[in-house]
Amino acid sequence: MFSAAMMRHTQEETGASSVLHRVLWITVAGFAIAIPLYISPHAEDTFRLPKELLLRAEAVAVASSIVIAAIWQKLKLRSLFFDRVTGMVLAVCAVAAASSTALSANRAISVRSMIYVAACILTFWAVYIAAYRKNLDKVVLIGAAAGMLNAPLAIAQRLEWFSPFQFEGSLPLQMRITALVGNSNDVGASLAVCLIPVAVLAVMRRRLLVIVAASLLLGGVIAANALTAILAVAVGLAFLVLLASRRIGWRILTALIVVGLATVIISPPLRDRLHAMATAARARDYDALTSHRIVPFLAAIEIFRDHPLVGAGPGTFKWLYLPYRLRVEAAHPSLYLKTIENVGEVHSDQLQVLAEEGLMGYAAFLVAMIALGSRTLAIKKENGEQNERAQFVRLASPPLAVCFFLLAATGFPLELSAVMMPFLFFAATLFRWSADANVS
Repeated sequence: MFSAAMMRHTQEETGASSVLHRVLWITVAGFAIAIPLYISPHAEDTFRLPKELLLRAEAVAVASSIVIAAIWQKLKLRSLFFDRVTGMVLAVCAVAAASSTALSANRAISVRSMIYVAACILTFWAVYIAAYRKNLDKVVLIGAAAGMLNAPLAIAQRLEWFSPFQFEGSLPLQMRITALVGNSNDVGASLAVCLIPVAVLAVMRRRLLVIVAASLLLGGVIAANALTAILAVAVGLAFLVLLASRRIGWRILTALIVVGLATVIISPPLRDRLHAMATAARARDYDALTSHRIVPFLAAIEIFRDHPLVGAGPGTFKWLYLPYRLRVEAAHPSLYLKTIENVGEVHSDQLQVLAEEGLMGYAAFLVAMIALGSRTLAIKKENGEQNERAQFVRLASPPLAVCFFLLAATGFPLELSAVMMPFLFFAATLFRWSADANVS
């Protein structure tokens, strides 16, 4: 009798969990497509703020679904807990952000930034739960769907064929490459994160349609003319070459690389930009070499020196930038008035994490990147050969981690929902499938 009652309880909990999985999958799949495409044409911030608000809405939907399942369907939350590695990564990131917020130089600003961190963690958690035993092709298609819509739009804008926006005629072409993401650097970063998983799927499937999708995303990255994104993709694909066997990988990846190199050679904007950077390097013009970001870089370093352990607090760089800019200009007179705008981001998430969250925050960032990249080591050889999801984890984890790490070197993907949504989607999937592969 006791056994029968336990069995009914287990079946009820399994049923509740199954319903929650379906609800969360519909939620994260819908938002994964919608967030990178969502804009508000008549708002002051057309691209970034609307996407962030939608990410917060996703977090609310996720939290509500889990609470309803726990209360009304008697779902035990421990059934949704992570494997040890995933739990450790999220705990480290949450503790670092919370500690920095508690000791922030401006707690009101940091609390608002902490809400964004919480939204990212909830989104990751939802994908982690929902990705259980999902179809590989479906997951990659959904995660990269927005990128495959933004890529041709970026290409059309680069070739001046079509644009959904009206720009002033005097505006440089580079500033008119927006797709539905933002500026060209945002476009490049968002497409780069989508490209890596699709390239892995192309290596695994060797289907023309998937190869075309990967080539389209690569063309979008190059059309954005974002050097950091191009470098991140190149290094990510190089890691994929090292991981893939020659039999299945070299032909497809060689084709993608040839397409990329040919585009660089025949692309005047990219050639001109590389030539300008080489000229700046020879002249030791570090302001031009860093695309006029040297002052924010040095300001972030100064903030870190004053707040080394937990930083000045999440989101406080924009608040502290002006006084620290004056300090940098006093220490480096050649940089006086090189940058006159009051920038809101460092344009290097690695430096911004150091400035705002100190060594504790940067250590959490490194732990997350290393844990993601090392998912390939968590796959047992026999599982990687027999299970296609495990094989995907083995091939995709290091390239995605390296790609994102490089994007964060001279960009701010952590602050962009159009980049974070596909990254969280694929990263959570890789963590989930790596855990499942060794227990199934």
